[in-house]
Parts: sequence; C-alpha cells; structure tokens
Amino acid sequence: MSVQLDPLQRFSQCDRNQTVDDFDFSKYEFTFIGNSSMNFNNIKHIQPLHSKELANRLREHDLFITASVNDPCSNSLIEAMHCGLVPIVRNSGGHPEIINNSGVLFNGEEDILNKIKLAGKNKKLLRQSFDLMTIDSIVEKYINFSKSFIEKKI
Repeated sequence: MSVQLDPLQRFSQCDRNQTVDDFDFSKYEFTFIGNSSMNFNNIKHIQPLHSKELANRLREHDLFITASVNDPCSNSLIEAMHCGLVPIVRNSGGHPEIINNSGVLFNGEEDILNKIKLAGKNKKLLRQSFDLMTIDSIVEKYINFSKSFIEKKI
C-alpha cells in the first residue's frame, strides 16, 4: 500500500540544495507553525504559538502556503493575509473567494513550485491588491444581518 503525499509533504522531503523544474530550494526559507506528526527536511517547524506571537512570526515572512482541500473558510489564511503575507492556496473550497485575485492559486504538485516562484516575484503587486475587511466592518455586517432577521421575525 502506497501513501500519497500532498505537494507540501513532497516538497518538504526534497534536498535543500536540489533544483526541481528550475525551482532552487536554497533561495527560499519555509516555516511551519503548529502541530505536525511529520518530520520536515526543508521546513523549520515551530510549535503552536499564542495569537500575538503568531502574528509577529507571520509578519517575518512574505508568503503563506496552504494545501488544504475543500476548506470553506480558512482562518489561518485570513490571519496570514491580515499580517501581509501573499497567499499561495490550493484551488479548492473557499480559498479562491477569500484571496479574490490577491494571491496565487495552485492545483497540486504539478504546479505548486511554479506558483511559489510567481508569488515571490510579484509579492509587492499582490499585496497592493489586498481588499481585507476590518474586524469592525465584519461585526457591523453580522449585526445588520441579525437585525434583518429580527425585523422580518424569521
């Protein structure tokens, strides 16, 4: 029985000095923050952090990669974007709607390395296209939504 590795797992197992499809691993530093049962070769692993410390760590980076499948609304993706990281996300679930042309979509291991290069080369332009709601505007929308139900007595 063979175990399928997702693109990030395969990526993490590559030799740090390896070049794959014109992708030079030595030009990038990767950090995974959170719990993982996997051992990484090319990715620095940091245990889970409290919110403020996590935000500070995220701001030390340029790009955020998530390979989750069918995630309707990734909190980590939204948090990363609010910290200024350019998202590179799997074209699945709610990711396309969340990044709304402010990041890069990938389909799988066949295109993720090229998408990382693309985002890295265009990170300034992609950051300028961020259209993120503030917490106050989100709260206001929830209140107005709730009031509409009360007014209609639904």
